[in-house]
Amino acid sequence: ALGRAAIDISAKRFGIYAFMGGVLMLSSMYWSFEAVRLLGASLTTLIIFVYPVMVIAMLSLLEGRIRTRQLIAALLGMAGLVLVLQPWNELDEIIWPGVGAALLAAFFWALYNVCSEKWLADDSSVRQAAFTALLALAIMSPLFGDQNYPADPNVWLLVGMLALFVGFIPFLLFLEGLRRIGAGPGAIMNMLAPAFNMLWAYIAFGEARTTLQFAGVLLLFAGMAGLKFAFPRRALRRLYRRWLLLYRRPQTAGEWPYVSLSMRTRESC
Repeated sequence: ALGRAAIDISAKRFGIYAFMGGVLMLSSMYWSFEAVRLLGASLTTLIIFVYPVMVIAMLSLLEGRIRTRQLIAALLGMAGLVLVLQPWNELDEIIWPGVGAALLAAFFWALYNVCSEKWLADDSSVRQAAFTALLALAIMSPLFGDQNYPADPNVWLLVGMLALFVGFIPFLLFLEGLRRIGAGPGAIMNMLAPAFNMLWAYIAFGEARTTLQFAGVLLLFAGMAGLKFAFPRRALRRLYRRWLLLYRRPQTAGEWPYVSLSMRTRESC
């Protein structure tokens, strides 16, 4: 019964899966591969991770209000990614077609995130991941043409493990996160992926990292923290008023500058 329910979908829902998998996901994948070919991995990753800002902009337009906290968190995350990825190390010249390809990949993936929140918020993340990925694969497979695939079963076992543990399961967890916290916060949290790549390479393989890269990780986590905790406007305003009051208070002989002392301490001075 559970299996039949999983594939018992309406024509409208199937059309949504086909559009999201066969158009949005496939387009994002194609343009991201094209951008990597033209620009390299680091710069492509940096440009594609503009997509959280695109997600917030799209949702703001749809809702008629600006998601200020999420926008600030996304901009902090972008600043952190610049420091983590350091794209200037592989940037000899700006290849504008590659930049355009990366921006197109970011746009299509941002649109996928928004459609997931607006159209499939009540859907199972397992079913959404399965249908969109399989439909994208069904459309993409004929485009490969004739290939000489290896006959070694160990190669196919490795490919299957990579597809499951590096592809499908992380994608499934990502969609579940979108369903629970929304496209904006989910996209911003996804910006941590390059930071964790850097940290795992440093811990597991001892790859050299710079102080700027670790500072970028801190900026990324600061952006994530901004999603959860309210910005301390009231506390900062209170500190400013207290400082202003102390600054304007006339000082008596023996009193330390700008420090409020109790009456007993003042008498002892």
